Amino acid sequence: MSDEGITITSDMAEQFIGSTVGAETTDGMALAGMLVELDEEKKALKARMDALNDNMDTIKGKLLSVFESYGVNSIHVNGATVYLSQQISAKVRGDRAAAVVAIKAWAPDCVTENFNLNTVSALLREAMKEGGFTDPKDMAAELPSAVAECIAVDAWYDIRIRKS
Repeated sequence: MSDEGITITSDMAEQFIGSTVGAETTDGMALAGMLVELDEEKKALKARMDALNDNMDTIKGKLLSVFESYGVNSIHVNGATVYLSQQISAKVRGDRAAAVVAIKAWAPDCVTENFNLNTVSALLREAMKEGGFTDPKDMAAELPSAVAECIAVDAWYDIRIRKS
């Protein structure tokens, strides 16, 4: 199986379309249909969650003004306490390298060398394409030895959905 897809022969189609094993279906069309329905339900729930979060953000903004107007920092309502909580967040201003030097001098435990595994995974996918590899193990064997010693390359197949 490759990322390009597979060709289904008539024998494979007969198996794909189905049988049942006990109470479980192995009908590929039915299973794919269920997956599409669940994906649509998930998208609808996500849209509902996004709307709820937007509504909550609007109410929080109004409630901040009410708390400020009345000089309160908490209220009890419907068995819950709604309260002010101060949040503090740092952002880099200007050159990131200069910020790293300054923070390392001030709080050395906060600064570490790091890398992003998602970026490394993207580099591996790019190396697969550029090197013409079909097997990730072959591509992994071509990595510099220092990288191969500290990075494990895993590959798997997943089922995804796109509108057609």
